[in-house]
Formats: sequence, structure tokens, C-alpha cells
Amino acid sequence: GGLPQDKNHKPGAFHADPFAADKPLFRINAANMKEHQARLTNGQQVLLKRFPDLYFEVYPTRRSASYP
Repeated sequence: GGLPQDKNHKPGAFHADPFAADKPLFRINAANMKEHQARLTNGQQVLLKRFPDLYFEVYPTRRSASYP
């Protein structure tokens, strides 16, 4: 686990995104909200109803950890 070592990383700077190439599994929007209702909080459902152009992209879950 952990992030790969980057020779160009400066202390205090953000690390490069190790999952930048990941593609979304699917997109949840106002049109398909009922299909994904179990995945959404009440607040997210209200936002999708209020802003029909809003969407949530769902990516694979990944966790990275290291213990030096």
C-alpha cells in the first residue's frame, strides 16, 4: 500500500493522483436517481431534484495505506 515515491515531490505540496486513469463506473443523475436511491443520502436526493443538471460519478473504491 501507500503512494509511490515521487522524486519530484516537494514537502507540503499535493501528491500526484495515483488513480488519475480510473474511469467512472456509472453516473447518478435526476433521471436515474430512483434506480440508485439506496446509494444516495437524503441531501443528495434533494440536490438532484433541485438541480436537474447535477450528477454524481461513481468510481471504484480504493484505499492506499503504508506503515513504514
